[in-house]
Amino acid sequence: MDTLSRPLRDLRISVTDRCNFRCTYCMPKEVFGRAYEFLNRDEILSFEEITRLARIFVSQGVEKVRLTGGEPTLRRDLPKLVAMLRDIPGVKDLTLTTNGSRLAEMARDLKDAGLDRVTVSLDSLDDAVFRAMNDVDFPVSRVLDGIEKAARVGLTPVKANMVVKRGVNEHTLVDFARHFQSSGHIARFIEYMDVGNSNGWRLDDVVTAAEIVEMINREMPIEPLKPQYRGEVARPLNRNTGGAFERRPKSCSDKVSEGRFPDTGRSVKEDVFRHAPALFRRVKRNAHICLYLFLPDILVPISGPQRRVERLREKDIRRS
Repeated sequence: MDTLSRPLRDLRISVTDRCNFRCTYCMPKEVFGRAYEFLNRDEILSFEEITRLARIFVSQGVEKVRLTGGEPTLRRDLPKLVAMLRDIPGVKDLTLTTNGSRLAEMARDLKDAGLDRVTVSLDSLDDAVFRAMNDVDFPVSRVLDGIEKAARVGLTPVKANMVVKRGVNEHTLVDFARHFQSSGHIARFIEYMDVGNSNGWRLDDVVTAAEIVEMINREMPIEPLKPQYRGEVARPLNRNTGGAFERRPKSCSDKVSEGRFPDTGRSVKEDVFRHAPALFRRVKRNAHICLYLFLPDILVPISGPQRRVERLREKDIRRS
């Protein structure tokens, strides 16, 4: 529970900062070009460190663990990490968010290792639009192949995320909804959001969740559903004649249940502890999500050339 009595049940873990796409709204080439310096290998948490931290979070009530990146399938031996996390008692839902580029080849190994399901970033079914948005000329057909392979091996329900940007792909969102309505998968629509200073975000580029719902509803009448659990990030919708959709508004929810930690121990220390109260540490707040984490006295690995494990005690943490 956080200071507003919100249960924190979900944990999002970044396993790498690298990605093989250069999506214009996320990692544009102008910023993340060939000269961009990603984290060195010795700055990234090992599988053992990730598992240890996840175990601590689960001991505090986390039930769902999601692996992300960057693009998590680029992390070598990822199924090994999945198996290690699967062995943690109390993990009820182990999931992966991916761009789908390697999903067809990895789906079986991930399932065998213990992964429950996947969420796939897929910003349009129009091949030209999709290639332009990922900016590496990657075909949409290969992502769809990955989705179908994931479904066949049992990584279900598959969720397909579409980030909607005005003037870029909003004209394809109804076709996206129509494609997934009877597929057994869940289509999710996400407002284009600011991710810092790297994507040139402008409010004029945002298609709001209300607009998205209206556009779909004109073609395919939909109605809101009750959340499946308190703190569900997405807002579920249902088509009257069948099919499941979700929308994710950018405003912070008063029922957010998700915590995140990045791929370096140093970032964990800095992001979680430096600017927060001793017991209820505010981790991140932006236009899309606001969250708080309860962390007791724990061991936190510090990355870098002189990696060491340092005990962070409540008395050592300066209150902000």
